[in-house]
Amino acid sequence: MNFDRLRALLFQQAMRGQLVPQFDEEKSVNIMPIVTSDVPHELPRKWVWVRSDEILEFIRGVTFPASAKRSALSEGIVRCLTTGSVQKRHNLAADVFVPSTYVKKDRQYLKKNDVVISSANSKELVGKSIIWKGGEPRVSFGGFLTVARVKKDEINSIFVYYFFQFLFESRYFANLSTQTTNIANLSNALLSSVLFPLPPIEEQERIVAKLEEAFAEIDRAEKAYEELQTLAGVLRGQILQEAIQGKLVPQLAEEGVVEQIGVAPDEVPFEIPESWKWCHMKGITQKIHYGFTASAANAGNAKLLRITDIQDGRVNWDTVPFCDVPEKKLASCKLGESDVVIARTGGTIGKSFLLTDVSDVAVFASYLIRLIPCAEVVNPKYLMVFLNSPEYWKQLKAMSLGTGQPNVNAKSLSTLLLPLPPLDEQARIVAKVEELLKHVDALSAK
Repeated sequence: MNFDRLRALLFQQAMRGQLVPQFDEEKSVNIMPIVTSDVPHELPRKWVWVRSDEILEFIRGVTFPASAKRSALSEGIVRCLTTGSVQKRHNLAADVFVPSTYVKKDRQYLKKNDVVISSANSKELVGKSIIWKGGEPRVSFGGFLTVARVKKDEINSIFVYYFFQFLFESRYFANLSTQTTNIANLSNALLSSVLFPLPPIEEQERIVAKLEEAFAEIDRAEKAYEELQTLAGVLRGQILQEAIQGKLVPQLAEEGVVEQIGVAPDEVPFEIPESWKWCHMKGITQKIHYGFTASAANAGNAKLLRITDIQDGRVNWDTVPFCDVPEKKLASCKLGESDVVIARTGGTIGKSFLLTDVSDVAVFASYLIRLIPCAEVVNPKYLMVFLNSPEYWKQLKAMSLGTGQPNVNAKSLSTLLLPLPPLDEQARIVAKVEELLKHVDALSAK
């Protein structure tokens, strides 16, 4: 569910006069409209287009050196909002404290229902705003902020705030701003030139009430959805963990008992069924090794699989670049069906992928590790169940070499402890996991 898109549609309807009905008994706007045919769109009969400076005063914030900042409020020290203060709501933690002598004009103190605009920021954040709800007296705002203050009784400040939010969300402010080296700026002149769609005051108030009601419902739905996503993640982890503990499907005597592969470990993470055995990763794989070091090219004798080519557990081979691999090296690095590759660097460190559609001659990049499962003892899909389980991530974290995150290398992977069921049970486990995860995915689908 795209909640931001829902909010954007509501903004659009509100600013076009499509959110609430117009009433004949309500007076028309008593403000002279701009005289031009070059307006963004048509408005209802009683609405008018006005320049923003006709209804708003734009006030730039105070400037001060970094050395003026204090740690807390005290006599002669005032709170001052910064660009970091202007988030989805007022971010109190980003406020600073400065001597009141830097506030040169009384109008540079915030008044209730002022719209505080981030007027000097990155392109993505310029124009972001909050409504000042008052409370603490004598609060000012910094030089990278601009306040839009209503100067006519016919204007609802919260309606102004919602209109500016609409302009920000639609990237109007980003496009309107001027750009210096690193900062996008909205000068008072630019803000003053913005065309404002103004309904009668009674309709402004009804629009505000309707938006607040709708946004509250969307916020509740979004929170519930986020909680559902968290729950779905917990469920996925629990399903995978129970799968490798032998708790997901029953054990069947006719499926036999796994023979011990390699030396049995002295200590194991948890109890497993009697027909299972604990083994090290090196015992159930033919090979664990690093990929081929090469630069991506438009042509070559093999495709070069990179981590970025793997999305949602699949490879888009059409986008995979080529590379040139010496023939002697090609045989040892050539990818095959049921190979598992694991990222060993970057933001996806430890993430694993099962290759099921290797249609081209391909090798894998050096920041990937390949596992070739022994088909006689392990089902590659069961191996993936383990490689996505909480137990796998727990072991990787325990192997970290002081980095604070899992350290993935061929040696550590080879020593991982894996609970191994009989092959037939592995297949039943995989089928059950896929069935259950399909239900979880449907539950949390967007």
